[in-house]
Amino acid sequence: MEFNYKSNLIKSILKKMIEINQQCIFMKSLEIRAFVTNKKEIKEISDSKNQKLTYKERADGDFNNKTQNEELHKVIEDIKLAIKQNKQHEIS
Repeated sequence: MEFNYKSNLIKSILKKMIEINQQCIFMKSLEIRAFVTNKKEIKEISDSKNQKLTYKERADGDFNNKTQNEELHKVIEDIKLAIKQNKQHEIS
């Protein structure tokens, strides 16, 4: 259906060109032929959900932890340690 629409559109454009400019008479055509395959195009799809993104560590882990809450203090210290370990892996 879409193919027929486009074919008719091309025919009407060619006809209109001849009406506007008689020098385009050589473009007159009785029929238009096109090749349409019945095979679907195979597209390689990358599944971005399964890809692990890695970024260069920009922090150095050298900051003061002035938190009074013991639980929060430990979490922040664990973050500092993780940053330093990530930085170390990048160097080696």
